[in-house]
Amino acid sequence: MERLRVAFHPNVAEFGFVRTTSRMWVRRHEFTADWFALRRVGSINNYSVEPLLEAGIHVMNAPGGLPLNAPTHREAVLHFRDARYHHRFNASSNSMFDRTVADLVRYFDDVQEPWFQRFATVDALLDAPDRDYELPGLQLDAALTPEEKAYLMDGLEHGTAAERLAASLKLLCIKTPKAKRTSRA
Repeated sequence: MERLRVAFHPNVAEFGFVRTTSRMWVRRHEFTADWFALRRVGSINNYSVEPLLEAGIHVMNAPGGLPLNAPTHREAVLHFRDARYHHRFNASSNSMFDRTVADLVRYFDDVQEPWFQRFATVDALLDAPDRDYELPGLQLDAALTPEEKAYLMDGLEHGTAAERLAASLKLLCIKTPKAKRTSRA
């Protein structure tokens, strides 16, 4: 999987995503952060590897975990069957490795990044229909739940709460520069 992540990284770095952990990439904005993780969901005898891309938009002022509010990888692959995305390779023989990388990049370019761009502004996030996790399907036109929108509006009106910002940075594994020590004279 690490070889796959390394091969995938340059293709998303050009969109401003920074790799914050071995599995996670983040693109930070003033009040939100786009994030995705590339993890292994399946394998057969440790040879056939199936990666899964999970993603979302996190409101920096919201408490809690990272929301999976982006189109789910598996639903998108089923929805866009004609694209024929292939996301599985043999780890021992490298069979289908290059195609898996190419199709993950194509999936990111065709589905994930356009979804992120659709919600690139605060107004777009607030004006979009509410995300409903009970509904099946991609919900390509929705991102945030009503609660997340409320935290976003609160952050806009009053600024992001310092403790929530710190928790969000930790959750997204974003390291903040430490203050330099000054020597005493």
